[in-house]
Amino acid sequence: MDDQSLDTLSLDTLSLDTLSLDILSQDTLSQDKKDSHLKGVFGAENSIGFYKALLNDMVTFVSVLDITGSILFVNNTPLTVAGITLEQVVGTKFWDAYWWSYSDDALEKVRADVQTCASGESLGHEIQVLTKDGSLIWIEFSMHPIFDEMGNVEYVVPEGRDVTNRKEQEEILRRSMKMDALGKLTAGIAHDYNNILGIISGYSELIGSVISGDTRLEKYIADIQKATDRGAKLTRKLLAFTRQKVSQVSSCDINKNLTDLQLMIEKTLTAKVKLVYDLDEGLWPINIDINDLEDCIINICINAMHAMASGGQLSIRTQNITLNENDTLHMDIQPGSFVLLSIADTGCGMEAETVDQIFDPFFTTKGDSGTGLGMSQVHGFMQRAKGAIKIFSQVDYGTRIVLYFPTNEKMIDVENLSIGSTLDLRGTESVLVVDDEVAIADLACEVLESLGYQVTTAYSGEAALILLSENHFDLIITDVIMPNMSGYELATLVEQRYPSIKIQVVSGFEDDHYSQTSHALLRQNIIYKPYSSNKLLRHVRALLDNTIN
Repeated sequence: MDDQSLDTLSLDTLSLDTLSLDILSQDTLSQDKKDSHLKGVFGAENSIGFYKALLNDMVTFVSVLDITGSILFVNNTPLTVAGITLEQVVGTKFWDAYWWSYSDDALEKVRADVQTCASGESLGHEIQVLTKDGSLIWIEFSMHPIFDEMGNVEYVVPEGRDVTNRKEQEEILRRSMKMDALGKLTAGIAHDYNNILGIISGYSELIGSVISGDTRLEKYIADIQKATDRGAKLTRKLLAFTRQKVSQVSSCDINKNLTDLQLMIEKTLTAKVKLVYDLDEGLWPINIDINDLEDCIINICINAMHAMASGGQLSIRTQNITLNENDTLHMDIQPGSFVLLSIADTGCGMEAETVDQIFDPFFTTKGDSGTGLGMSQVHGFMQRAKGAIKIFSQVDYGTRIVLYFPTNEKMIDVENLSIGSTLDLRGTESVLVVDDEVAIADLACEVLESLGYQVTTAYSGEAALILLSENHFDLIITDVIMPNMSGYELATLVEQRYPSIKIQVVSGFEDDHYSQTSHALLRQNIIYKPYSSNKLLRHVRALLDNTIN
């Protein structure tokens, strides 16, 4: 079977003897037996080639198996797409053939299907398989027994067709219906909710008008009014989510919005999670929808709270940053000036597969307690803001989400961002870059080499130690979180064996696993990914010039 679209042509239209004829075409039967069977069924004037051609021209997947599941015949469709020959699969078990891969559960299911069909039952269902090119496809699968003259099962015939396109359309329709139902439900809830809020707001105003002089009660009334205003704002957000909304873009100071949201974020995180703000002064203004920004921040913080069920720390940082062409190489933004917003947690982290799907609508790791809409909203917001988003995560260590917002300040001249123009950052020293993320290590290598440094890369701590034993290096730049050996563990060994070598650590996220490390200076001077070329070069030059002790 393969991954091309197929039309169904039922083998029920072919007689038992027609199918048997294909089996007879195999060399496992004697020519006399084949000829005898042919003459008895179709007459001497019929040709085996005609019936082989009939099956081979079908776009349906067709196989013929013996009752043990061994392949006796396969038509051309799966063979052509998979790029294999009939000789390669004849004699192998149906579930061991080369054209796709099964999960363990699916593998057992196919084996059980063959056994069921060999006992005389027909069956059919849909199954998802992985093709040799790495694509996941859906197969509408059926299997029929073929009986001999005595009523015994002689052969098993699997059929199938690719229904991936149909399944995708069904999923789109399902999501559309879900969103439509969600919109109707939200509208009804918002209407009733606003009525309730109106009552609370109205009576609180009346109470406020008859009390005076009691500052404690006046504060309570003010808090009630703030809560009702927030509730009304929430209903507007719910309604905006379920219908097309025109963004209300205005100039925004992210620091001010974060300060205004601080109490709400603290309540969202609960007392188990420590909130840390590190906001750069003089932050450039940006043009965005402020309500969308607040939704984005709250959504990320809620996810972080769920990732830190046992408590932890959430760090929110802002800074002005200038990016050149190398910095934006893997981001869908142009070089220039940006405001960076970083939200990092010390939670459970995510596997790479989860990170790859995090922006998919309705994808959630929270089961029934999640909608799968939060991060898709964040992604949509960043697209509208013409910004970029990067995620760094490691299981058991935490997650860091970095948002880049283009500033509405005068864009910095891209020519002035050229690495080659920063003559004071040039050098000829030898540098070892250690990172298990190959693309990041190679990018750092390219940035440093462009300014004259002699750069070698290693993709693990163990590989770095081998290179250190054979070569001289003036500086090591190492990622903190790597398999088997962390950056701090590597730094300890380097300090013991090669005390003259300078060390710079980088990390994709902030974690508390190394809060007790003796490398206080390394932690203090850490560079957080994604870093700009300029920041990396300045740290490197400062270390080599001994301006960082």
